[in-house]
Amino acid sequence: LQGVVQTVEFLGQGTEISIHGALPQDLIARSESEWSQGDRIDVRLPADRLFVFPAEDVSV
Repeated sequence: LQGVVQTVEFLGQGTEISIHGALPQDLIARSESEWSQGDRIDVRLPADRLFVFPAEDVSV
């Protein structure tokens, strides 16, 4: 999957980035790598590190 980094937020121990275009919904990822807004990124989703949350407008 490929996407584009939309936002970058430094968290102290790493960086949280939002990625647009890899899936229908934007992804939020934490990374120890340095990224900049607009960077193209290859996305891998390892099952043991993946968290999926319901959309805010969906009741569970």
